Amino acid sequence: MQAPEETEGYLAPVVLCFSAARWQGELALAMGLLREGELWMNGQRLQRVPLPLRCQAPVRARLAFAHDLVLHLEAVALRVALDGHEKFTPLLAC
Repeated sequence: MQAPEETEGYLAPVVLCFSAARWQGELALAMGLLREGELWMNGQRLQRVPLPLRCQAPVRARLAFAHDLVLHLEAVALRVALDGHEKFTPLLAC
């Protein structure tokens, strides 16, 4: 699936696979819709996440779930998996 480069929006569902991760927060509750998140690779914050993604470098993430859980992660690698059933929803905010 390809969205125009200037289009911002949401893609769901995707699976984030962190390797050798350490975290702060209630991991058992870390599922469901994300309200917002941030991702750093090699110390740089990503503005957009290229999909699919396979990063073999250190990563950090802050994931804020719709049910108010916030999870902070550090990992040695990250893979973002797609299964072909994703739906892209454009961001309509002005």
